[in-house]
Amino acid sequence: MPPPPARRAADAPDPPRARGALPEYDATRVPLTEQAVFVGVQDKPLNYTQLGQVFRHYVASSGVGERKRVTPHTLRHVFASELLRAGANLRQVQELLGHKHLDSTQRYTRVNARELRGAIKRLRWVG
Repeated sequence: MPPPPARRAADAPDPPRARGALPEYDATRVPLTEQAVFVGVQDKPLNYTQLGQVFRHYVASSGVGERKRVTPHTLRHVFASELLRAGANLRQVQELLGHKHLDSTQRYTRVNARELRGAIKRLRWVG
């Protein structure tokens, strides 16, 4: 897996249900010299390769990868798609994904036939 391209910093969302989990997680580990959410057994931040190994382990143990190829990018795409489906606008999704340009975010939008039929049904035909 090649390393990811350089990214600009983005703030992570702060959902209310997750607020209690991070302090509990932080309390279980040794303080780090730099900020990191995911750390390895040596209390050092996980690098890109290590995160990929952990991700592949959990995909394999869940059985999800048997039906479809699942990557960290897949999760990012699903996250963006679900935000849009839940009513977030493209600009909000752009901020959450840390994209500099809106056209980068538009690549995550995928319209399926069911959504198109629903949009057409919601139209008020004037006749």
